[in-house]
Amino acid sequence: MKKLLSLLFVISTSFVCAQTVVVDSCNVLSKDYIFSKSRVIEVKNRKQVNDAAYSIILSKGTTYIFTACKKEDSKSDMEIQLLDSKDRILLTNFSSEKRKYFNKVSFVCNASGTYFVKYIFDGNSLPGKGESTIGYKVPDKKKSKAH
Repeated sequence: MKKLLSLLFVISTSFVCAQTVVVDSCNVLSKDYIFSKSRVIEVKNRKQVNDAAYSIILSKGTTYIFTACKKEDSKSDMEIQLLDSKDRILLTNFSSEKRKYFNKVSFVCNASGTYFVKYIFDGNSLPGKGESTIGYKVPDKKKSKAH
C-alpha cells in the first residue's frame, strides 16, 4: 500500500509539473516580473461581452505587465484594456496606428487603487478565446533613492 501511494504521488507530481511547463510562449513573463494571476477568457456570444472585465488592485510605483494571447481556435484577436475607476482607458495592447495587437504591454501605476481589466475580441467579433497573465515588479529602492 505504501509503494502504491508513493507511486501515485510521483505520478501526480509529474503531472502537475508537466502542466506548468506547457505554457503559451506569449504568456511567459520575463525574469524581472513576478507572476500575479492568469485567466482564460472565452466569449461565445454578445451577451457575454461585458462578463470579460475584472477588477484588480494596483499599487503606486509598481510596474505591471499584461499579456494577451489568443487561442488557436479563436476567430479573432484579443485586446486587453486597463481602465481606471472613471472608465477611462489607461492602457491597451492594440495600436490603431499600426493596426496591430501586441502580446505584452507594461504599465507603471501612479496611484494605488482599484482598476479594471477588460478583454475585447477584435472589435467584439465572436467567438473569442484567449489567455492573459498579469505580473509585476517592485521598484528597486536603491535606484529610487539615488535619483
